[in-house]
Amino acid sequence: MSLNSLIPVNDIDITAPLTHPENEFYAEEKATQLQVSPVIYIQPVNSPFLSPLEYSLNSSIKRVIDIAGSLLFILTILSWLTPLLAIIIKLNSKGQVFFFQQRHKKDGQTFTCIKFRSMYQNAGHNTEHYDHLITPVGKIIRKYHIDELPQLINVLLGDMSLVGPRPYMISENENFEKLLKNYRFRHLVKPGITGLAQSKGFFGTTSNIEKMEDRLEYDLQYIQKWSFFLDIKIMMNTFLITTGLRKKYIPLETEV
Repeated sequence: MSLNSLIPVNDIDITAPLTHPENEFYAEEKATQLQVSPVIYIQPVNSPFLSPLEYSLNSSIKRVIDIAGSLLFILTILSWLTPLLAIIIKLNSKGQVFFFQQRHKKDGQTFTCIKFRSMYQNAGHNTEHYDHLITPVGKIIRKYHIDELPQLINVLLGDMSLVGPRPYMISENENFEKLLKNYRFRHLVKPGITGLAQSKGFFGTTSNIEKMEDRLEYDLQYIQKWSFFLDIKIMMNTFLITTGLRKKYIPLETEV
């Protein structure tokens, strides 16, 4: 299989299901050594990884969209939603309104990611197997991803973008960089509030290496094939998924 068959040359169809590459793209020997499932190789290690966002004009266009979009949402939604949610969150459980955590941004640097607090105070960070630590209000705002809206401030500050690979926990990044080839290339661009993987229904954290492989493939496709219209498609599809107007989970051909 060639690289072009893995990273499509044509525009990406964000409604089409993802298919895994053939067996030749799996490193069986390395997977055995690490005692994990096969590591997916998105592209040859020595190949240059180029993105349209490396051109100053494209990156400037995306930045203008980020500033305009984040300001619009902050003024029209976050301005009245924040004080309302602040009251609800404080009444529901003790603790601060916002949750702050260090995440990786472009070029592997760190920034302070802002979210509405959805867990009990000092409950921890990873909720994949600890749903009982999420507050009743937190379950609602997580379901509709309202807890992510304060990241519009991160976008306005320039640490994030409206669209891009999601910023995972630093510990998760360090772990997956050891297990997944080319995982570090996710940090060639700014992280986003939503991304191509999320527009396909991949939300939240995961310790499943196979599911992370799927997300990584989508992230790298986005980086290589970025366009203004692709960003618009991703944002529209994410909206349809979060509002329930489109099926959230799209099964993969390799799943049972």
